[in-house]
Amino acid sequence: MLKKTVSNMHCHCQKLYNRGHLTRLRKDGIFKANQLIMADKTLTDARREQQYHKERRQGSKAILICSLCKGFYDSNSIYKHKAKCSEAERTTAPPASLTMSMIEDYDESDEFKLQILAKFRQDTIGNLCKKDGFIKLLGRQNFQKIREKIMSDMRRYGALFLEFKSIAETHKESINSSADMLTRGHFKYLQEAIDNITKLDDGTIKSGLKTGIGYLLKRAAKVLKGHFLLNQDDAAAAEVDNFMTLLSFFWQSTFGDAEYANVKARQLDLRRPKHLPENKEIEKLRTHILTGVRTLLDPYKMLSKHDFKTLRDLLVCRLTLFNARRGGEPSRLLLREWEDAEKEEWIPRSAVECIVDPLEKQLVGKFKIAYQSGKNISQMVPLLIPIDCMEGLRVLADTNIRKSLGIDEKNEFLFPNMQNSAEHIKGWHAVQSVCSMAGIQTMITATAMRHRAATIYASLDVPESERQAFYRHMGHSEEINKHVYQCPLAIQEITKVGGFLDKIDTQSGKLLSKYKLYRVY
Repeated sequence: MLKKTVSNMHCHCQKLYNRGHLTRLRKDGIFKANQLIMADKTLTDARREQQYHKERRQGSKAILICSLCKGFYDSNSIYKHKAKCSEAERTTAPPASLTMSMIEDYDESDEFKLQILAKFRQDTIGNLCKKDGFIKLLGRQNFQKIREKIMSDMRRYGALFLEFKSIAETHKESINSSADMLTRGHFKYLQEAIDNITKLDDGTIKSGLKTGIGYLLKRAAKVLKGHFLLNQDDAAAAEVDNFMTLLSFFWQSTFGDAEYANVKARQLDLRRPKHLPENKEIEKLRTHILTGVRTLLDPYKMLSKHDFKTLRDLLVCRLTLFNARRGGEPSRLLLREWEDAEKEEWIPRSAVECIVDPLEKQLVGKFKIAYQSGKNISQMVPLLIPIDCMEGLRVLADTNIRKSLGIDEKNEFLFPNMQNSAEHIKGWHAVQSVCSMAGIQTMITATAMRHRAATIYASLDVPESERQAFYRHMGHSEEINKHVYQCPLAIQEITKVGGFLDKIDTQSGKLLSKYKLYRVY
């Protein structure tokens, strides 16, 4: 009886193996056949799309590829396959959806495709970013930076190229790729394209977008020149140099209006005190956060996925606004950076023992401090962690809790995205979400809190050494603090300077006599 049972199990396992082996052969065959169709340059895009092969019982929508098993599926149903992909059992990486344009240079180990190209939306610009060689090169050169920044630059360059191509074609110009924008002969079309995509219906311009495009073109030209030099194409590299000279010469006439508008908005509007958050609103938000954290950390409460997300958003909001940090910084705090803060790796015990002031000694016990990389990768930005956040952060970092809620084991961020993502959440989104839950009427942003902190600090009578420590924490210089974040100190101007000028106006004779400056002619 036992032999018969073992024999039956062996036969069943052999059938499963054979079935899986045949499935693998079928998928490899479809993959190679689609590669040949992709390589056939005689086919139009529409005709090529009709000839692609895919798995059986699939619809007629656009075809996507599973990054793990290389199966071809309908875009409306691939999510069902990804939930049960057999190849997912062999790796901790979740399956991603890749487009047909990635077959030409498909490479399973290429993180750029999985983390960048696969994340673009299925729209005209997104498809261009996945397909155009130079736009992909532009993204690869900045792959070590934040993913959202890379994708934003690629989409922005793609949108500009589509407008540029449309303009060039109306002038009977032949455009082969997005690299053609960076040539002298097409510069007038580029200028027109920039104006078109940055101009609103009422005639005003999107000044931030326009200046952003200007600096993106500078970076793109450097990337293209490096590409040509690497391929020993000196003539093409010299042509890019000519384009950069032309861009520099026409910079003021092309982007000067946008730069002026940015400065004017900053000086005349953004720094007005009316944009600073109200104290009562900030207190209401703080109370909501601390109450919410205490409720979620009830020892008798089982933490669900929804609870974990809420706790995560509350703590990101608390750290972002408390530190007056940029919206994206605390949200990308790494687990190892948090562990260093918890163990007080950055606080030397000998220095603490030397503190004489009892108030300063008490403050050392009220905070932990973490250091993370800022906008400049070589710059370390401090993040103060109030003691009321510690217990909640320990929950977010707990390995067992993260595993039970399905958070990717490879996710290295303290504030992770869910559903097997390897990314962190967006800080600005968490702040907006918490403000909405707290019933805040005027949306409190990270930028507004930076303006508020800079303005209040500037009004205090603080020694210069302490001011420098504040500027280091904010991650900018004294000049940036004065001319970008700090609201004009109108009260001080009136009470201090105004009082002095009033005396000159009404009592000039007495003042001159007092200081023996009265001159008799």
